[in-house]
Amino acid sequence: MRVVGRVVGRVVGRVVGRLAVRRGLSARDRATRLLFVLAALLVLRVVQAAVAGLTVLAVTVSGLEHPAPGLRMARLAEVEPEPTTGLTTLAMVLISAGLATVLLPRAHVLAAFAGIKAFAMVAASAIAVMFTAEPVGVQAAVAGCGVSVVLLLWPKAREAATRVLAAIGLPHVSGPAGDLVLALKIALLVAFVLLPG
Repeated sequence: MRVVGRVVGRVVGRVVGRLAVRRGLSARDRATRLLFVLAALLVLRVVQAAVAGLTVLAVTVSGLEHPAPGLRMARLAEVEPEPTTGLTTLAMVLISAGLATVLLPRAHVLAAFAGIKAFAMVAASAIAVMFTAEPVGVQAAVAGCGVSVVLLLWPKAREAATRVLAAIGLPHVSGPAGDLVLALKIALLVAFVLLPG
């Protein structure tokens, strides 16, 4: 795991460095940008672990599922609940939606980024339920709940993503084309959450 961390750190450092050199940034600005990228990677893991931990806690306390779910380590130190059932995905949708609602409006860039990750987890959970062994009615109900939350939170997610992109020096194009590009970026984050461990 340490080797993977070092490799990821070196790759991120080189990419950030090359982008910074192209833009004519000073060494201090490059270091600041690298620290921001590393902090963003940490935020992604913390949000994922928080949602997974709260999901397992909520389902265990409810006593609705026997045996109670546990946590497992997935790709690159991501934590997720196991097994994935209709109840755990519903809990993930609701907990992720709560986190996104609280974090997306925040002015701090890393908090807004954490909100975007929580927003992506709502969408990922709504999709993940379709791969469970639950009855079709349960799958449809949980997926419908997730899709509804995504549609309700989209304006806040768009504003937060625009703030985050502006903070790291990547301008956001306004209008329908910009919204499409933004939706594709968030879809990539959702796909990364859904990758099999």
